[in-house]
Amino acid sequence: MANKPAPLNLKTDLEWLYRTPSLMADTPRFSVFVPSQDVSLLPDLPYVPAEPPAYRLGKQFETTVEALFCGPQSTGRLLRNIPLTHHKRTVGELDLVYETAEETVHLELAIKFYLLNGSAQQLEHFIGPGGRDRLDKKWRRLITHQLPLGQSALSASKLTQLGFDTPTRSCFLMPGILFYPRAQWQSVTALHPAINPSHRRGWWLHNGQLASQTDLNNAKFMILAKPYWLAGPAHFSSAERADRLVSWPHIIALRSQCHEPLMLAEMENQDGEWTEKSRAMVVSNSWPDREK
Repeated sequence: MANKPAPLNLKTDLEWLYRTPSLMADTPRFSVFVPSQDVSLLPDLPYVPAEPPAYRLGKQFETTVEALFCGPQSTGRLLRNIPLTHHKRTVGELDLVYETAEETVHLELAIKFYLLNGSAQQLEHFIGPGGRDRLDKKWRRLITHQLPLGQSALSASKLTQLGFDTPTRSCFLMPGILFYPRAQWQSVTALHPAINPSHRRGWWLHNGQLASQTDLNNAKFMILAKPYWLAGPAHFSSAERADRLVSWPHIIALRSQCHEPLMLAEMENQDGEWTEKSRAMVVSNSWPDREK
């Protein structure tokens, strides 16, 4: 079948996860989950993404994280996607609960990519590439609903039914990339206090801005389909990266007929090896307004 997704190795995404700081900082009540497992001891984790429109990046990320708790070093038990109901009404879901002899941990998961359109001191100015998602809404729901739910009596009752203890702590794992307008992507330092200053950065442009970026005319890029939005070029061998390189004029021509969000990896040649230099997002001229 044409354009059938190719298998990929989730171990590569796990390695990226270990190198990628959380987008958000600890709060007084809830902390960032820091994995401690040795990824090098894990076997390869082949994964075949679902075909569009069924594919979900969040599902891929959840499956990646699950592998942390199912490797050869694992000594605990795992539950995923636990629905919580009250009077026959679903009030929420716990993403993941992991229990060892020492503790029971409730973990909420999210992989997020936002573009800054305004001031970095305002969470609502970080908007998803599709124009639907906003960082302020996601963060508010996470810390006021999803994480507290793991500490609730409702959660304790459900987990007891499933043979698990009440969580000793609720944490979040929320890596990703915040993309800034290209002209200032490395210079913005005044951030909302909830944002982790060490987060991973990228840059973004509207379609209409591409031709004016003449300093990129000799640069090389890889176009990243959604299953590769985490580890990017690391999913490909050196020869595959070289084969997939495209020029900036090629990107400009491509975007003249395409308006869906496009993620790019800017590449550089280091001693004959093509490596990722920066990550970029290109969106339609109407962004952040949703396409009609």
